[in-house]
Amino acid sequence: MKIRLKIFSILLIFVIFFETAVSSTLKEYQSKLKSIEKSKQKAQQKIIEVKKQQQQVLSQIDGLDKKIDDVEGKIRNLKANIASIENKILKTEAELKEEEKRKEMYYEKFKERIRCIYELNTVSVSYIEMLLDSQNLSDFFTRMYLFNDIIEYDKQILNEYTKSIETIKNKKKELVLLKEDLSRQKKDLESYQASLLADQNEKKKLLSELEKEQDKLERMLDELEEISNELSKKIKEILARQKKKRMYKGGKLLWPLEGYYEVTSYFGMRFHPILKKNKMHTGIDIAAPYGASVLAAADGDVILAGWVSGYGKTVIIDNGSGISTLYGHLSSINVTVGQKVKRGEIIGSVGATGYATGPHLHFEVRINGDISDPLNFLR
Repeated sequence: MKIRLKIFSILLIFVIFFETAVSSTLKEYQSKLKSIEKSKQKAQQKIIEVKKQQQQVLSQIDGLDKKIDDVEGKIRNLKANIASIENKILKTEAELKEEEKRKEMYYEKFKERIRCIYELNTVSVSYIEMLLDSQNLSDFFTRMYLFNDIIEYDKQILNEYTKSIETIKNKKKELVLLKEDLSRQKKDLESYQASLLADQNEKKKLLSELEKEQDKLERMLDELEEISNELSKKIKEILARQKKKRMYKGGKLLWPLEGYYEVTSYFGMRFHPILKKNKMHTGIDIAAPYGASVLAAADGDVILAGWVSGYGKTVIIDNGSGISTLYGHLSSINVTVGQKVKRGEIIGSVGATGYATGPHLHFEVRINGDISDPLNFLR
């Protein structure tokens, strides 16, 4: 009897010691998890700051792009104007050259007429004498008409000569104005080109800064992903230690957002909206307004209710049989770790915490901790 009592006492001490050890280990993990959570929140805050800086830089680049586009448009217009003015100058110079030839031609004709008049005066035969020398009245009028034609011809030559001089004068004025305009347009062009070069250099500088910030963000994201993976590992370890294993009741999971069914991003590789590169999307994104109620997809035990890097405010429910569901980017959380929840129970509200560009629910299904396409369990 004494021997049995001793054995029972030893076993009791061992059980108490084992339970105490397990409890101590769990507390240790919980303490580490809290520490990790604090580190993640600090890192997350840094990421938010980097994202803000990126948005500011992108906004500046957008502004510069618009300015550069505007300046390039002005430069194109100026170059077209300059080409048009240069063509006008060439045309005006050609017209001026032709007019100079015409003027020279009329000048030669005018000189010829002067010479003829001089020669008539030399032979001492005046118009009056030639008229008086007419044979009859008809001859008189014929000679008079001829004289009038000659006079009219002389007047025409003189008028054309005068008109040509005036045309040349106007063409020269036009040419001066065109050249002045050309000079102004070229100065404007030089000014816009200098402005464009400065804007392009500024854009290069901003892009360089953006690349640095992007690299920084990626490094932080990679670090956070490592922390998140480590967290998942710890959770699995804790779940493995649980004495009572929950069994999944079977059937399809409940759609976690009643009345909101638009999937804006599916499970699988996708183009990350912030990092601008392909990244694995570990669940589905369901569009919903800020504050919409998020429902538990199935009965289960809450194993995480708090901040998770990238996911923001998050709830993870152990639904049994190795199935767990994750609800990310929440604005508020209505449950606590260890709480039992029923299918359809409100566990939180839609938000945009973590890596979210707008309010939506990020929903994941994990099988023994590994990600799986949620739509396979919802349809």
